[in-house]
Amino acid sequence: MLFALPQSVTLFLQRRSGKAGAQVGLARLITNPAMKALNPVLVTMQKGWLTEQCAKAKIPYLIRAFPKSRSWKGRLLANRVFGRDMLDVVQGRGWDPILVQGNDHLEGLLAQEIMRSAQIPGVIFLRSSEMTKRDFFKYRCDRFDLIYAVGEELATKAKEWSANAEIHLLDDGVEESDFFPPKAKAVKFPTRILVVGSESQYKGWADLAEAVDRLEQDQKFSELTLEFTGKAPDPRLNDMRLWKPRKSKFVFIGRAEKFADLVRQYDLVIHPSREESFGIAPMEILAAGVPLLCSRVGAIAKIRSATEWLFEPRNPKDLAFKLAFLHDNWTKIVPDTTSCQTQIRRQFMMNGIIDGIVHTFQTLIERRARAENSL
Repeated sequence: MLFALPQSVTLFLQRRSGKAGAQVGLARLITNPAMKALNPVLVTMQKGWLTEQCAKAKIPYLIRAFPKSRSWKGRLLANRVFGRDMLDVVQGRGWDPILVQGNDHLEGLLAQEIMRSAQIPGVIFLRSSEMTKRDFFKYRCDRFDLIYAVGEELATKAKEWSANAEIHLLDDGVEESDFFPPKAKAVKFPTRILVVGSESQYKGWADLAEAVDRLEQDQKFSELTLEFTGKAPDPRLNDMRLWKPRKSKFVFIGRAEKFADLVRQYDLVIHPSREESFGIAPMEILAAGVPLLCSRVGAIAKIRSATEWLFEPRNPKDLAFKLAFLHDNWTKIVPDTTSCQTQIRRQFMMNGIIDGIVHTFQTLIERRARAENSL
């Protein structure tokens, strides 16, 4: 009786499946048609936006409980059990795992256990601009066969921390479906403005609040309605001084899964982030055709040269100056949306990025296979 050989699959580990930067980056990677050559399978903790994207693309996913991999119990037992159980589940479905990827350093220890159990190569993506040297080694990122670091700054840090590791620069990318015709500039300076990011102190909402306080010292400055894509932050972690009386209104609208549809409801968007490894949100906003005032972090400087639309991160004074400049000169300013879209298409399209990743993954798999055959 003939039996079909197990289907070779590549496992992608992503703990959370709600829509956020790491999940969007992974979705664009594994749903791209070029990735079919590696038979991707998502492993995550619960259903959410990411599993919905996989289902649409007919990519299988597994829902598994992820242990708290840095706990005392996790270090001793739970991580290793997770690796063995994952191998049993995958092989029970007739799949033969050939590579595992951790989608950020937080997935590092669990991906390591799958590498150990299945005796397969592993890749780790470094996505968090907040990651420290201590995090890098705590999650054993240096022990992977290959490291992809998102953005030049994070890649430089990783090379300094682990000089002997194989480290590749990874740029996030957008797809043609993310592009919309540039919106016509509003006749008057928009007083209803979208502010993107999250409650994290690294997203710069406190800097924007201070900039508004500076602007409101001028009684002639317009009363603004600033709508934030998240909830009001804990003042102990990110103090926007929401108790302070202001003319302007701060409204927290929560997250929206249809990001382009959201931003196109506005005539001006602000991205005040203090740091980004790459910064995909500004790319998505500009691709959506909406004027954007943003901090000079991540890859934005590669596609934008018009300085009136950029301000220095962690600098409320400069943010206030640039916002006042737009306010006072709105009728004369020409948004750079069209030129930015041209540069995004030249440099950061997913179809131009994915082929290199697939080739590198395949080379790693073949290298491991040759090493095993030589034993």
